[in-house]
Amino acid sequence: LADELGQKVDYISIDSRRSLLTSDILLDSPFIKNRYMVLDKVPFECGVINRSLIDLGIGRALIRFNVAPRQYWELRNRVERGLMGERTAHLFRLQDGIYVLERI
Repeated sequence: LADELGQKVDYISIDSRRSLLTSDILLDSPFIKNRYMVLDKVPFECGVINRSLIDLGIGRALIRFNVAPRQYWELRNRVERGLMGERTAHLFRLQDGIYVLERI
């Protein structure tokens, strides 16, 4: 796919269901389902994630990594505490932290 796009892209496997292609430019291909813009990268600490989301004017945060079903809403409620914005963030967890993305 990278050769077909003719651009420099990096492939990141999130888990068995999710993968990301990253690029410094907006890519256009029928193989790309969703496009996101990186808003922030933070450590995997709920308080730090929450502060970033508040600063970015986010109102909702969707967890896009594997979390035990019993822990999903606890985690989501912790990172969404006090959010009042209109925007939705998608949180992807990679080895070096949480990437806060917004769908474009």
